[in-house]
Amino acid sequence: TGHSADHSARKKRHCKNLCSDVKYLIYTTGLHTYTPHQIGIKRIHPDRTNTTAGSVPSLSTTHHKEYDNADYLIDLEGHINGMKLSPDNRYLFVNLRAWPRNSIITDPMQPPPISSEIEMRVIDLVTRKEVGKPYLGHKAYTACDSCFFIFPDVCRDYVASGAEDKHAYVWDRHYRTLITKLTHRDVVNAVAFNPADPEMMVTVSDDHVIRVWRSSRRLKELSAKKLPRKSNPSS
Repeated sequence: TGHSADHSARKKRHCKNLCSDVKYLIYTTGLHTYTPHQIGIKRIHPDRTNTTAGSVPSLSTTHHKEYDNADYLIDLEGHINGMKLSPDNRYLFVNLRAWPRNSIITDPMQPPPISSEIEMRVIDLVTRKEVGKPYLGHKAYTACDSCFFIFPDVCRDYVASGAEDKHAYVWDRHYRTLITKLTHRDVVNAVAFNPADPEMMVTVSDDHVIRVWRSSRRLKELSAKKLPRKSNPSS
């Protein structure tokens, strides 16, 4: 019981930090090869970002190590090609093309081959651990030196991502089941939900088209509003 209470207290402190004035820089990096395979998390304290209090130290000063070194590194053992924070900033959704299991890197310029299956993994930023099963279904075909960035998006109930297979994908966030595939004529690079209406989203593709989509339910609601009202028959 004591261990459980202590663990709960630590989680509350972490949650408090995530919501405090301390800023967090979240970025991709790689220590073992040039392709981005790690997520770096760096705490940026308010006194380091308050430019009104004086100049921010440059990287040429003695403070450069404080800026350069990550506080936490999360190795995902694959090519990271997109990230998105959940609306509450608690979870990080990461598109990843995994390396073969137990890959050994001997040359930083020769990264392992990457999977054609994109996995969208979810990282709890409080515990810095992966949670749940990844979102699956979207695909990619390029090699690691020409890999497309595929930027996902997430709202309260849905998760979405583009893919190199000319589709955007939408999943139920809670059940992680695929809801629909949306078609383009080329790679879909990015998606975004309407922050005022999560049943409306846009997709951006290399076919030079930005498409706007609505759910079937929202379309029915809009159609019903447009129907003319029937006039009462005269007596």
